[in-house]
Amino acid sequence: MHHDMNPQGNRPDGEETFRSRAERAQPLSDREVPLAPATRTSPSIHAWLDGEIDESAVRTADTARDIDFWRKVTEETERRRAVRTPAYLEAQIMSALPGTTADGVQPWWRKEVVMTPAGAAAAAAGLLAVGAAATVAVLRTLR
Repeated sequence: MHHDMNPQGNRPDGEETFRSRAERAQPLSDREVPLAPATRTSPSIHAWLDGEIDESAVRTADTARDIDFWRKVTEETERRRAVRTPAYLEAQIMSALPGTTADGVQPWWRKEVVMTPAGAAAAAAGLLAVGAAATVAVLRTLR
């Protein structure tokens, strides 16, 4: 994309750049893109998929396409479910796994604390400020 960095928005030869003055006066807006009408699966197809009714009770001219689609989905699902991973691939996957396992989840108080010098200085300054504020509060209440 080319941007000529000209604050007037026109080119030196007087030719307008991307949008005309009339177009620039109107704000840009989104355009609505029409979608295809949504198709709904009939309740009888849902009942057939759930095994509540037989296919013969559902198959009509309107539902034949849906029934054929779901039959193909079922066949493809069963075919893919029957596919087995080759033994050499399973062996490669297992050999790529690390020999040791990571430590389990530990509570926060058992975990190692790693702190940089800057973090330690900030923590010390914060504790010092909290201590000073607590001391001032105690002294004010004793007066």
